[in-house]
Amino acid sequence: MPTRLMLFIYSNRNITGSVCALLVLALFFGGIIHAWWLPLTIGAYLFGWLILPPSRPPILEQLPQMPVDQAIDAICADFGPRLPAGPRDRLGQIQALIHELAPRFANPAFPATARIELANTVSRDLPATIGNYLALPASFAKMHTLRDGKTAQTLLTEQLVLLHNELTEMAADLYSEDADKLISHGEYLKQKFLPYQFIDH
Repeated sequence: MPTRLMLFIYSNRNITGSVCALLVLALFFGGIIHAWWLPLTIGAYLFGWLILPPSRPPILEQLPQMPVDQAIDAICADFGPRLPAGPRDRLGQIQALIHELAPRFANPAFPATARIELANTVSRDLPATIGNYLALPASFAKMHTLRDGKTAQTLLTEQLVLLHNELTEMAADLYSEDADKLISHGEYLKQKFLPYQFIDH
């Protein structure tokens, strides 16, 4: 089945519309409705489709103006409750590491290039990746494979693990004041942690 069709079938709006249409059909087969059952069924589906509000827009606009520790707090507060347990836990670990690193950003041992790339990763690439995931229907993201036999939930977890591991190494190198390694971490984030598209357009 084409991916786009599966996304439509699993969408909350389609499910809500289908439930409303089935209720009308149940009334028809139960003998309560005798005429106009087809227009009523179509109307019920459209009603269910329209009453469900669209997904909340992400908070991407405000994040670049925030300090990196405030940005990760905003991401966790906005996106965290809507994530499955595994990715949500990983995001919490990333939040803890960002708070550990944030007070040391002013340290001369923390190169400006690494600081900029870390800020871009947290305020731009991370929320874009999570936002792309949350745009998928939850059941689809959990059950259907997309790439290399992996679900969107698995792919998101891998992206968060990648970022968490890099931040862990960055923290270790910051403590050792290894400026060259910090610069390499910034380059790695710039090249490897980009906004992840779960569905090819």
